Amino acid sequence: MPIILGSKAPERGSYAIAAVFTDKGVSFVPKTLFWTLSKTDGSIINNREDVEVETPAATVTIALKNLDLVLAAAYDLFRIFTMTGTYDSVLGSDLPILMEVAFEIEPAINVP
Repeated sequence: MPIILGSKAPERGSYAIAAVFTDKGVSFVPKTLFWTLSKTDGSIINNREDVEVETPAATVTIALKNLDLVLAAAYDLFRIFTMTGTYDSVLGSDLPILMEVAFEIEPAINVP
């Protein structure tokens, strides 16, 4: 089950999601890192599937905007943001990263 973020994203606005990577309290830089944006039914939003983070870092911020935050229906307010990748640690090489969060989109009143 994804972690539900408390702040809402404005429809067709912008919204930042930050990820901080630690292993047993120690920061690490992922070897590979990808993200996907989907509806709760799993359908992909705005072709945002397995988008590569070209320069992974110990802290990464992904900016979602405009078409990432469009509502097709009033009942479809939640989005799922998933990060996957790999990292190395004292526990081994190519260990998996899987982070999933959910957030709500605040519908705009006067958006055509």
